[in-house]
Amino acid sequence: MQIRPVAFLAFAVSIGTFVAIAGAELNRERGNGPGNIPQVPFTSHRLGTDHAEAITVLDMNGDGRPDLLSGAYWYENPGPNGGEWIRHQYRTVEIVDEFVADCGE
Repeated sequence: MQIRPVAFLAFAVSIGTFVAIAGAELNRERGNGPGNIPQVPFTSHRLGTDHAEAITVLDMNGDGRPDLLSGAYWYENPGPNGGEWIRHQYRTVEIVDEFVADCGE
């Protein structure tokens, strides 16, 4: 099984903002944190599996809302009413270098 990096959008309900996360998977701890401090609840949305290793928050289309740029794609913020984050092709990503070895095992 191949694990592909994924762009996630995590919306922190109690503070009314969002946090962009890129990684192979999203792990969430359960229960209270150190010092018995409650964790901030949030909802996560999987946006894509385009082998991204990072994510950037910026306004790609000039509408005043923060969009997400990750790998070869950018994701359009649906606005305050919510909805689907629309994926747009940003660039073509090619393989730059590849190394394969046979260790005789």
